[in-house]
Amino acid sequence: MEKSAYTAIIDALSECGIKISRDALYKRVEREIRNLIPIEVSVNGTNSDLSTFTQHVESLISSRRPKGSTSNKNQKDKITYDNCIKSICEDYAARLDANRTFKRHCKRNFLSSLIEEKKAEYNVTNNIPTKTIQMRVWRENINPKHCGTNSPLEQAEEELVAICIQMGKMQQALSVMEGIELMNSLIAGTYLQNNVARFQVEWKLCQDNSSYGKVGLGWWRGFLQRNGHRIVTQRGEKFAIDWSDWTTLDNISQMYDIIYDEMIEAKIAEKSNKPCFMNEKGKVVEECDCFGQKVDTILTHPEYCLFANETGCNMSMKKDGNVAGTRYITEKGT
Repeated sequence: MEKSAYTAIIDALSECGIKISRDALYKRVEREIRNLIPIEVSVNGTNSDLSTFTQHVESLISSRRPKGSTSNKNQKDKITYDNCIKSICEDYAARLDANRTFKRHCKRNFLSSLIEEKKAEYNVTNNIPTKTIQMRVWRENINPKHCGTNSPLEQAEEELVAICIQMGKMQQALSVMEGIELMNSLIAGTYLQNNVARFQVEWKLCQDNSSYGKVGLGWWRGFLQRNGHRIVTQRGEKFAIDWSDWTTLDNISQMYDIIYDEMIEAKIAEKSNKPCFMNEKGKVVEECDCFGQKVDTILTHPEYCLFANETGCNMSMKKDGNVAGTRYITEKGT
């Protein structure tokens, strides 16, 4: 939207007794656009550029990502799609069994009609080929978990996911390499290790014999893809877990006493014989007009005092947990 349009809106609101800054108006407009709520603004007079406001709103809405296209929505749609196919396969297999018992054939287009019926029931719009249903029933694999070969570590992967989520909640998240090492330790000396070795031999996945029965980065990529709706990897971050322990009145008072002693020793401040109340401008006032506690140290040379506050990320180490690009495993959404 053009600046003149914002000016016209601000002027119109001023005539109604409403004062608002340009930045505040812009933020409110953007918030309403995100919520897709119609905005109605009336301006007194005919010479205004409000027509550009509507065009700007329409352009912003059209340029944004379609509503509901997030990864969570896609995951839910995939689960609904899989459940629909599973229901179709079960009903189709039951009908085939009944027909074999009574030595009959299915009606013409029975499967196509069943697919359309189930799509309407589950509110699925994607195409479901009849060949998919027929092959799943023929292979007796009605509900495959994913395309391709199943992982030989399906059972252990569920345990690893639970461990990773719990360790993340304890602020002791595992790194990617630690997750791989943990999986290798979980399957060591079990039948799952033999399954992994047999799988690697069958698909020729190892270059040397020492790697047989152990998983690596290739398995990790597949593991993260299969469980991406539950766990993710992200950069490390430090947490001040003892913050509430040291932020007490005694500790803060001690900190200020040490700072004031250093200022007095540097001869840029003096100790006051009689503590007094001051306002924000540094003038002595009564207690009812004071700002803060009683002042017992007077700053005599403020031009020599360097005061630092709210230093920001250049000195604060709160988020400095990202070491050498290491990524840690956490629950999705945390």
